[in-house]
Amino acid sequence: MINQEIERKFLVKPTSLSTIAYWKENYPSCHIEQSYLNSFKDKNVIRVRNFENGDCFFEVKGPGKKSRLEIGFDISEEDYNKLKTKNSIRKTRYYIPSTTTPNIILHVDVYEEPFFGLITAEVEVLDKKHEYLVDSYIMDEFIDKEITYDKRYTNFHLSFKRKLPTNFFKKLFNIK
Repeated sequence: MINQEIERKFLVKPTSLSTIAYWKENYPSCHIEQSYLNSFKDKNVIRVRNFENGDCFFEVKGPGKKSRLEIGFDISEEDYNKLKTKNSIRKTRYYIPSTTTPNIILHVDVYEEPFFGLITAEVEVLDKKHEYLVDSYIMDEFIDKEITYDKRYTNFHLSFKRKLPTNFFKKLFNIK
């Protein structure tokens, strides 16, 4: 598959465990593990992904932040396990309808260690003719701020740094 991925990414406000439990009970979700194979800055990103249902993919994402080319194909779980690296991220993704913008389903990612506390949301389409949906998105109440252009929050960057951005928890909990 070849797609033109257009997305905006947001930091979610500090969220209680009861909110996450509510999401788990009320919205579709899946566990995702993704592993990054290259470390070329500002170039193509190469990753493999494993969804909890056993679907695995090899993907190449072109350079860019909001809009970039994405090429991918199915691989076996055996091939995923051969290709995965220590530069992996594990997260649970919830598919939550926006209450502010019609026809938007937010991809809300709750990250596991070593990124515990990080929750992001993405608005994404896979073709230029629907870009207006991404551009028209009005932030839902639980969204803190947009981080589309902040490379520190890309999964690629996190996977190689293996830690959250400096002062993440101070900003998250308004500590001076």
